[in-house]
Amino acid sequence: MFLCLLAGYRAHTSTLNQTQIQPFSIYGNDDRREYYEMSHPLIRRHFHSVAGLFTAKYLKLTKTGAQLADTTAAIEANLCPTERYAQQISSAMCTGALVGPNVILTAGHCVTSQADCNGVFVGFDYLMKGPSDSPRSLPAENVYRCRRILARNGTNLDYAFLELDRPVANRPYFQFDLTDQIDFGDRVFVIGHPIGIPLKIGDGMVRAADDDFVETDLDTFEGNSGSPVFSFKNGLIVGILVNGEEDFVKHGSCRISKKCGPKECKGEQVVRITSILASYYNKKP
Repeated sequence: MFLCLLAGYRAHTSTLNQTQIQPFSIYGNDDRREYYEMSHPLIRRHFHSVAGLFTAKYLKLTKTGAQLADTTAAIEANLCPTERYAQQISSAMCTGALVGPNVILTAGHCVTSQADCNGVFVGFDYLMKGPSDSPRSLPAENVYRCRRILARNGTNLDYAFLELDRPVANRPYFQFDLTDQIDFGDRVFVIGHPIGIPLKIGDGMVRAADDDFVETDLDTFEGNSGSPVFSFKNGLIVGILVNGEEDFVKHGSCRISKKCGPKECKGEQVVRITSILASYYNKKP
């Protein structure tokens, strides 16, 4: 079934219009934006198909759904009070994308074994619906369990396909851009859970590219691991975020975001979706 799902993907042109989404700033500025700040319907749909991965320490099942841990990014990452989003709730350990009726694509280092999978919850709509929102619970229909690892590469390509305990209802799953044309200078955007906080979107540019990876200037952090990265040209997944520059530097007794100029730092590493699929078909874990 999983093979059939992947075989069914094809590149297509979506209705995403680049003039309707203003490009964000360069690597040196914090480009992240909230769900409620997005008006384009395609982008808002994308948010609803990106999930957070949670452990039992940060998500507790209740009779009506799940309660998220009462903690903040400032506490979890020792952020200085002046840091943007420091006071937002911080519960997700990684990010994943819905790529089949009950299949999540994430980074391989997020779920390394079946034992890990057994302890992982997958939650949708962990996002900000307004400027004063603070999502501290998820309804039952938005919370799933990891049933098994369908495929994984935890070394060079760093990806994992996870099967959920049931099909995901009322959410479209993403399609892949199989043209493999993403290259230097192309604009991309990412949706994920930086430092475990509610979903954010940011955009950037490809700074370098090789056969398996592209280097970007996306503003991403720990917690963005596994975040889907999309082409600005068509809104399709071109890869997932797997690695990047050091997130924070010390500032007295707390930490602040590390700032990089347009061509500074090592960039944020995205593994190509075409390399992920080639790896899966050629060498099953």
